[in-house]
Amino acid sequence: MQGVAGQVRRRVMRRPTNWLNAPWPIERVVQYLTALLLVGGCTVAMLQVIHLGLVFENNTPTGGDMGAHVMAPAYLRDHLLPSWQISGWSNYWYNGLPIYRFYMVVPALMMVALNIVFPYGVAFKIVVCLGIVTLPFCCWAFGRLARFRYPIPELMALAALLFLFDESFTIYGGNLTSTMAGEFSFSIALSFAILGLGLFARGLETGKYRNWTAILLALAMLSHGIVLIFVLLGAFVMWLIWMDKTRFIYGFTMGLTAVALCAFWLLPFVTTTDYMTDMKYGFRPNGGGDSFWKMFFDLSPFWDIVVSTLALVGFISSVVKRNLNGAWLGLMCFALMAAVYIIGSMGGITLLWNPRLLPFFYLMRFMLMMVGVADIVHFVVKGLQGRMPTARELAVSGAAVALVVAAVVAVVELFFFHQMPGARYTTKAGKSTYSWGIGGWDPINGNRYSGNNSDTLSGNNPKAIPGAVLMYAVGVSNDPGSPSATGINISDDLQSTGQILVGNSNAVPGINVPQNVSVTLNAVPVSLDVPDSPNMSLISYHTCALPAVTATSAFAAGNPEVAVSLGVCAATERGVIVYFVTLK
Repeated sequence: MQGVAGQVRRRVMRRPTNWLNAPWPIERVVQYLTALLLVGGCTVAMLQVIHLGLVFENNTPTGGDMGAHVMAPAYLRDHLLPSWQISGWSNYWYNGLPIYRFYMVVPALMMVALNIVFPYGVAFKIVVCLGIVTLPFCCWAFGRLARFRYPIPELMALAALLFLFDESFTIYGGNLTSTMAGEFSFSIALSFAILGLGLFARGLETGKYRNWTAILLALAMLSHGIVLIFVLLGAFVMWLIWMDKTRFIYGFTMGLTAVALCAFWLLPFVTTTDYMTDMKYGFRPNGGGDSFWKMFFDLSPFWDIVVSTLALVGFISSVVKRNLNGAWLGLMCFALMAAVYIIGSMGGITLLWNPRLLPFFYLMRFMLMMVGVADIVHFVVKGLQGRMPTARELAVSGAAVALVVAAVVAVVELFFFHQMPGARYTTKAGKSTYSWGIGGWDPINGNRYSGNNSDTLSGNNPKAIPGAVLMYAVGVSNDPGSPSATGINISDDLQSTGQILVGNSNAVPGINVPQNVSVTLNAVPVSLDVPDSPNMSLISYHTCALPAVTATSAFAAGNPEVAVSLGVCAATERGVIVYFVTLK
């Protein structure tokens, strides 16, 4: 046994030992320091955004569709796994439903495994965050495995960050907002897929890693059904690009192994689609000014031009240089666009909402953009030198490009997407200013924000997110048998958060305020209609007599306040004021 243990130990330590013992010229040092800075920085940024301390608080995750996912892993743990099953039937919802027959089980198994060590809520949240935290590393690893030259792999980590913070979509999957809305299985599968496709690219070149590639791609397919489509398409296109007799056998056997590994779930899933619930999403474009152009070019016109132009440069450069993996990124962009277009033009395909394929296109385009950036710089350096740059010159220029692109990405994230850690609105010289620094607002949990930073670190201010609409309800009630009350004045201080808009959807375009609200006054439910007034200086009354003077909203500098004067309020009558405040 000692001999076997020694062999295992030597095998495990062989690669790290060889890596450490290899020569360390300045070029290698620069490359690894750049990777550490950029990949590590992207990972830290994601950890900041998800607020790791809150992840390890023992509570129940919710928000968007997240709450609907809480039950199933616990049911798997308590009922299915003790019976040696990973799918089954539950009567918890509806009149009974299948569990993990039509939904992906791998993320749930991760939660159950972590629940051995952590409380269930903590284990659930760790798995939720796994995909978005690991994607920058997986994109960097893809670049390394696919042998893109320095600093393209490091730039691909930045491409992942741009994708994760992209706010142009919120439910398609893969990015931060989709994940926090409940699409965490998608983001986990995407990280598996990118890493597995990188291994596939290296395997097609060297003939190695067949089993590991099959395992990673099988995990990706078992983690989300939409990502399964991307994996099959991506692996097939890459296989075709590299195709010869040897690589035909390699790709065929790898693919057969991957499909066999996930057949236990995939075959029942595919053969019983008639029993699935059709979400009736339809397809895009769906009228109302929607178009394929808006779908494919989701950013502002300037950034669409920049990103798409650099991606096109990267594709053309890869084709000219016969960089097969760079060409694969471009072909995948065109293939995904074609798939979205064909499905949409056909009026949709049952159970497949064509925008769900867009996240893969967005990520591939960001990654290909980084290829274009690096190739342009390499072409310029080569032209200025009049010769091929030396290894040291390539290392220095690569590091410079990586740092400049990282700075540009940081600026874009800070002032375009408004989701970077440490970003916040603050008041300077009496004006609301978007700024960046330690202790900013939390776009996910809605805390850590104050106009004067007085509660920056308290983590308990839910009125935090710029653009949030807050509903205030203030009421009075006259007890039974009491005389009528007159001269009732109600006032309420608002948060001093710079610019505040009081109003409904007419005052703030894009904000939907409900037409009626319910509040509880002295344990009595009160239902109120919300008037559709453009100015909304006064929101609503109830049974107390209308005031003699229209209510006013006074916004004194540094002390904004809503003040309301009610009329006569007889016994048992109630007066309620409801108003909405939009933090600008």
